[in-house]
Amino acid sequence: MKNHKITIGLGAGIAAAGLLISLAGASTAQSSMDRMFAVKAAQGGMAEVMDSSLALNKSRNPRVRAIAKRMVQEHTAANEELKGVAERKGMALPKQTDPMHKMAHAKLARLSGSTFDRAYMAGQEKDHAATVKLFQKEIALGRDKDLSSFAAKNLPAIQDHTMMIFQVGSSLGVRAVPMPPLKSGMMPGSMSGKNM
Repeated sequence: MKNHKITIGLGAGIAAAGLLISLAGASTAQSSMDRMFAVKAAQGGMAEVMDSSLALNKSRNPRVRAIAKRMVQEHTAANEELKGVAERKGMALPKQTDPMHKMAHAKLARLSGSTFDRAYMAGQEKDHAATVKLFQKEIALGRDKDLSSFAAKNLPAIQDHTMMIFQVGSSLGVRAVPMPPLKSGMMPGSMSGKNM
């Protein structure tokens, strides 16, 4: 009888261990998606600040400069907020943007005048269209509640930026990418944007 109980105990223990291993595998796969979101959001945020700082130095167009100023202020704040979330979770974020954004920044730095303005706005259109999708995906599929909350909190400001950027870009004859769909219920209430 004792042997029978031990067998049942071992069998249950093995089943429980298998379940824990299986859950750990699923959790790891999902958390890698959350980590990818955090890395891409951090890299994109750094690129926004770099390119927009450049626009503040190079552009003479008041509408382009207004966008650049807002991007520097709000992306710097969002970058710090994301850094805080990542630090609390022990996640390492990149300290520099990715090679693609670096290359685009170097190309932008060689331009001037209205050519610069159009290239800057085209880059903003591309980046913000991609960022809207990135943040919407994290809200819908992210498993990390803090990262999903960060995405949900900042998405309205990103959508606000996107509308403003596409309006100004259009006035300059820029249409780099189609405007992304902005989900109803997540539309910003104003063009003031406080979070990003």
